[in-house]
Amino acid sequence: MSQENVEMAKRFNEAGRHGDVEAVEAAFFQFVAEGVVATDFGDSLDTPNVVHGRNALRDAYRQVAEVLDDYYREVDEYVEVGDWVIAVGRWVGTGKASGVPVERRGTNAGRWREGKIVEWLFGLDSKEAALEVVESRE
Repeated sequence: MSQENVEMAKRFNEAGRHGDVEAVEAAFFQFVAEGVVATDFGDSLDTPNVVHGRNALRDAYRQVAEVLDDYYREVDEYVEVGDWVIAVGRWVGTGKASGVPVERRGTNAGRWREGKIVEWLFGLDSKEAALEVVESRE
């Protein structure tokens, strides 16, 4: 089952590969469970930001996409761990107002059930950090 999850993760990532916000939003409905819980480890010094629900997660994506042109994710490596898929890579875009290129390395992990992401962790510093968090949730 996990290889199937990796293939779905690749398809989900490919939907947003070319900065097409509409394609990403369609992929949210195809691959993200309505009750998803997403935890962002990258924006807080002491407490991760938690988002509940597909629409709230989609809105968080929209906020970033509103300030960046050509916003997409490049994945260097997918790692399967049980029903989790860890994606190691970077986010890329260009500031709409400034024209400045933006790049942020980061690792995400999605827990897949019945073809949908039910839990999503993002903003992790490395594959090792993602493995540690995922293994603590198994």
